[in-house]
Amino acid sequence: MYMVEHLRMCTKHSIECPFSAIGCDNERGQKYSILSHLNNELLPHSQLLIEWIFTLKNEIDTMKNKFANCKLKNRKFERKEKPL
Repeated sequence: MYMVEHLRMCTKHSIECPFSAIGCDNERGQKYSILSHLNNELLPHSQLLIEWIFTLKNEIDTMKNKFANCKLKNRKFERKEKPL
């Protein structure tokens, strides 16, 4: 258990920037250098977040449109399938 706690607290432990998942290309580094990186890169990280949010919004809008089209096609299909 000591080692797990040590790695969580150790400033020399190698980690990656939490923004790497959305495009930050900073190399993995020791925890203290990543903390410095986070402080120095506030604007670029904010820009990455904004771009990521817009991408997600566009994907959601596309899915909403596809879903609406499916619902419309389903309604048309159900009307044709009703017995006379």
